[in-house]
Amino acid sequence: MYCVTGSSQLPLLPAESVFPIFPPYTICAAGLAAVVSRVPDEEYDPDFTPDRLMDRLWVEQRAPAHETVLNTVMLQTTMVASAFCTVLDDEEQVTAYLERHVDVFEAQLEMLRERQEFWVDVERAGRRAKVDGLGEMRGRLCRWADGIMDRRVAVWNPRRRVASWSLLVKREQRPAFLAEAWRLADECRDRRLVLDCSGPWPAGGFTLAPPVGPALISRRA
Repeated sequence: MYCVTGSSQLPLLPAESVFPIFPPYTICAAGLAAVVSRVPDEEYDPDFTPDRLMDRLWVEQRAPAHETVLNTVMLQTTMVASAFCTVLDDEEQVTAYLERHVDVFEAQLEMLRERQEFWVDVERAGRRAKVDGLGEMRGRLCRWADGIMDRRVAVWNPRRRVASWSLLVKREQRPAFLAEAWRLADECRDRRLVLDCSGPWPAGGFTLAPPVGPALISRRA
């Protein structure tokens, strides 16, 4: 399972999936649509999932396809992303899952409607970088966002990176938000800092589909 969206506007899906011969498709229930693709049992057996997720090559071969599906859906409609390697046994389980969590999904989809997630990272550009004033930066960005949270990153170097934020921005506020980010990036150069703003991204920082069971490994791709 890649994500869940509303069934009133089914997205066009890419041919690519985490297992190439099985393209993504949708399963609809309770006014929702789960974007899924079939996978072979021997590749995605829950008993071996923890070991597979520790295999860097295995993850690198499949994670980009997972993100491709998410990004394709995100550009067309509001969605709630599933954790990488979320697997259910069959279509009946997917239907039951949607019906069981319909209230959660409806609330999350409403929160994300017409909003996008952006990432802002601030790093030192030299030893004399001036790292004071991060609170002011955060506050200026928050003027144009509906939500902000510290972002966990896979590789964190505290001697270089001094801040990493996820921000939830309404589409109508996107130009003003990006303009503010560019102004801050210019100001950061004088303080020997580098500010990078990227996105939009699937809003996994603010929502994540409920787990399907105890075997789920909640790890973003």
